[in-house]
Amino acid sequence: MSATPLRIIVISSSVREGRFGPTVANWITSLAKEREDMQVDLMDLAEHPLPH
Repeated sequence: MSATPLRIIVISSSVREGRFGPTVANWITSLAKEREDMQVDLMDLAEHPLPH
């Protein structure tokens, strides 16, 4: 197996009020971070200005 860790990004794509996506994204991210063979980042699209 490669010594380079697998790098993944979890994207929370819901931007609506009352969204549940961040709960799931944080859960998946926390599980993946427990692994030593992965580097995990979380991106929440609600934190980035998007066109309507």
